[in-house]
Order: sequence, then structure tokens, then C-alpha cells
Amino acid sequence: MWYILVCNSVNPKLKGVGCCSERGSEELIQAFRDFVAQEKQDAHFTIKPTPCLSNCGKGISVRMLDDMVLYGQVAPSDVPEIVTRHCYNGEPVKRLIIETGGKSLLE
Repeated sequence: MWYILVCNSVNPKLKGVGCCSERGSEELIQAFRDFVAQEKQDAHFTIKPTPCLSNCGKGISVRMLDDMVLYGQVAPSDVPEIVTRHCYNGEPVKRLIIETGGKSLLE
């Protein structure tokens, strides 16, 4: 079972950078749901909106709970790659990773 949390914050922690809901997090949540349904894999995924993931400058943020990878600047067009590479093949999508295992890769 994969647990995917998509930031759906309406109040950015960093003033002036916007929040994930303004950037289209609802559409991203729906894109994840639609893709796994199309793949007939909905029983293996829980996709949930979540409050701020504290990456307002890198939103829309997505946390993969199973291995604690945090993706940033995720768009609906990234969903097939994330699900296929990360979930099915165990290969995180490096170009989107901003944190892994609780350790920031931006430092």
C-alpha cells in the first residue's frame, strides 16, 4: 500500500510565495486518483490532501510516506512518472526530490 500526501495548504508559511492550493493542488490530487484508477491500482494507494508540508517555495509538495521522500514543484504531468518509477519500480524521480528520509537535499 502506498500513502501519498499532497500539500493542499491555503496558508503559506513563507509570505509572498503562494501556497499549494493556489498552485493547483486539487488538480494534482485528482490526477493521482485518476491515474491509479486508470491503472486499476486504486486499492493499493491512499492519496490524501494534507496541511502545509513547509515547502511553500517548492510547492506543490508531495510526501511519499512509505519511504519519506518529499517531492517539490510537482505537476499533474509528473504523476505517471512518479507512480510508475517510484511506486512500481522503486526508483524515486530525482529531478523532483527535495528531501529523502527526513534529510533535505537542498542544503
